[in-house]
Amino acid sequence: MLILPIKKWSRKYGYISWAGAYDGKMKDLLKQTSKVHVFFQNFNLGWKNVDWKYRRISIGSMWTKKLPTNLCEYVLNYEDKNILKVKCR
Repeated sequence: MLILPIKKWSRKYGYISWAGAYDGKMKDLLKQTSKVHVFFQNFNLGWKNVDWKYRRISIGSMWTKKLPTNLCEYVLNYEDKNILKVKCR
């Protein structure tokens, strides 16, 4: 499990993003894979690319713009078969 802050631009443009300080933790969590099957708030979003260069995973602004402003963190859980489950709190 890893907790990341929801940044203003991440919410606007539809990304899960992380700072350089989280690179090691993200690589440990995702095992440096290039694609993950994302479940965002229990919705199946399908396979998404992990952009290691820009430290982000696109999930679509349609999903992030709908989030209430009181939700300020992504909680990431990585499971077998490249499944990434994302909850917001």
